Amino acid sequence: MAKSHPEDRRYLCRFHPCNEILMRLYEIFETGKKQDLTPLMSGVDFFLFFFDNNRKLVKREHYLMSFLDKVYKKSDSIVFRKIADEFILVPIRQNVGDLESISTLNDVAARIWELIDGKMKVREIKDKIVEEFEVAPQQAEKDLVEYIKQLEKIEAVK
Repeated sequence: MAKSHPEDRRYLCRFHPCNEILMRLYEIFETGKKQDLTPLMSGVDFFLFFFDNNRKLVKREHYLMSFLDKVYKKSDSIVFRKIADEFILVPIRQNVGDLESISTLNDVAARIWELIDGKMKVREIKDKIVEEFEVAPQQAEKDLVEYIKQLEKIEAVK
């Protein structure tokens, strides 16, 4: 495998906002070791270009991570509570609960919230929901995608 010049590494990182991703991709290119980039690249559609020492393109690979391959992490600005028989999400703004933005969750939504841990893929969460609740896989996926998009919109997950 052709080695790239150290300045090429700086060039990539200086002009791209995804420095951590690029550094990891560079490391894979240099060492040939496979790495799990899912936590870094969830939902990313990208091309990886390989150049020889003369900067001639030798290989181009396309990667697309599906929504089900995404891994979500809970935001520190949301608090989850069970009060009586209700599950709620409370956004925290400047160390104060934003009472106007409280979300009440049903049992399935509360379970999804519990399963979002920064490690589990959406696909694995879907499988757990299908296993634990009486729901068809297609319906579970549709509802899960819709719910996670709602969580993204209120910045409850990243």
